[in-house]
Amino acid sequence: MLCAFYASAFPVHGTNLTINAGIPLEEIRSELFGLDLEFTRHDVWDGLSAEMISNRLFAVQPPGTAWPPPHFPSGFPARWNPLPGGAPLVIEGLSSAVSCNLTTLQPNCGLMQLPVGDGFDSGMSMGSAIGVESGRGYTFTAVVRASGTSGSGLVLSVALEPSIFTANLSVPDTGVGGTWSTVSFSFVASSTVSRADILSLIVRGTQGKMEFNATSLLPQNNFLGMRLDVVDSLADLKFQGPLRYPGGCYAPFYRWKDGLLPLLARPTSFTPPNYCLAVAGGVNAYSDGFMQNGPGIDEYMALVSRIGATPAITVPLQFGSEKEITDARDWVEYCNGDSSDPKNVWAALRAARGHPEPYNVKMWYLGNEIAWQLRFPDYPASLNQSGGMTGVEYQRALESLIPALLAVDPSLVLLVVSSDERFNAPWLNSDVTPNISAPALISHMKIPMLVGPPPLLLLPLRKLSSPTLPCSHSSRAHGKCLTQALEKVLMYAFLWMSGV
Repeated sequence: MLCAFYASAFPVHGTNLTINAGIPLEEIRSELFGLDLEFTRHDVWDGLSAEMISNRLFAVQPPGTAWPPPHFPSGFPARWNPLPGGAPLVIEGLSSAVSCNLTTLQPNCGLMQLPVGDGFDSGMSMGSAIGVESGRGYTFTAVVRASGTSGSGLVLSVALEPSIFTANLSVPDTGVGGTWSTVSFSFVASSTVSRADILSLIVRGTQGKMEFNATSLLPQNNFLGMRLDVVDSLADLKFQGPLRYPGGCYAPFYRWKDGLLPLLARPTSFTPPNYCLAVAGGVNAYSDGFMQNGPGIDEYMALVSRIGATPAITVPLQFGSEKEITDARDWVEYCNGDSSDPKNVWAALRAARGHPEPYNVKMWYLGNEIAWQLRFPDYPASLNQSGGMTGVEYQRALESLIPALLAVDPSLVLLVVSSDERFNAPWLNSDVTPNISAPALISHMKIPMLVGPPPLLLLPLRKLSSPTLPCSHSSRAHGKCLTQALEKVLMYAFLWMSGV
């Protein structure tokens, strides 16, 4: 497979290739072969999440954005439709509640979700549908709030047709701005339905306001919100290398502290259209520009423990801002800090959440493809953007980030992002920062003869002083020398992309 790939990339004619299998080769490090937890690409659609309701948080696509088909009405939650003839629905923000006001003239309101496209397992068609399996248990949950009912509360009628389940759930009146109510219903499917006709959420009453905040439908035998069959398949791989979290292109938009909230309270994550075109339409195009069901850090650590993989985390780094540095430092402390040290607030929180021993995550990626991915400082509030980080900007970010992380845990394996010589030169040859160093680097290089995303290369910096990779280990290593060294491991990328 490798030879076929190499030949297709570099066409030659009339050439004989002789391979001497008796010549020992250089060691290929295990870190070169990893899995990327880009769960965002298949959020609901046949991926890692066990969630069955599309856009369960009623998120609205930001104004001015355009997404691949299927298209949904602007200004209304994607995948949802208002109840015909019901009281008008009010959209209170891109990722906040949907509400309605009931009167004697309009005593009901609600939302409906119909199948879209080819349904659940639809791949590039971006379809969606709900299916159940006979004899399997499921739990429906909604987070709602009723007010203005004179104390009587409201009734939420939930149905999945045809005749899969129906439930009438009482929602108490907690007052304007009061506490949210979590209502739920469990059932066992009596038949197998691969494509339900309609999910309806209908509120009934003579007066009052109902607010919809979140909803969920999960099989009861899930693993911390993840599909057991997918988790078991990952375990069957017996892969012990790094499972990168929260992914690559999605990493700049992930806020790890949101993942500490209860599952139903975690906010929607938004990514811009056409961001990271490894996926048509952008990294979250499959799920309408949203990510709502990814595992938090604790679920991720439980996943890697269960399947036997090595944890590896990508920190968001696009601007080198104080917030980015602080969040990354806090993340390291949460994962690796000593919870008995009173100074370690985040480590203490980890222990309070049931994990007193450090996770000891050693591999940390310092950004992802930052030399050429666009930056959106205020998305989704604004579509303003700028180009990728320059080498000088990255140098300055590393000056702050690396000491901050190593101050928490000096044993970290930090993976620095590399690109072409022009990007690398400022931070490799800088007189201002002679001590910038890390055990390894990752290189995202554009290779013209290849179609698709650039390969991911990982090169141990400590090997740069070996006879085969003659570059200095210090930050003053010349960019051209580094590029030549990377060319020596380019074949590893061919292996990676070929699936060998």
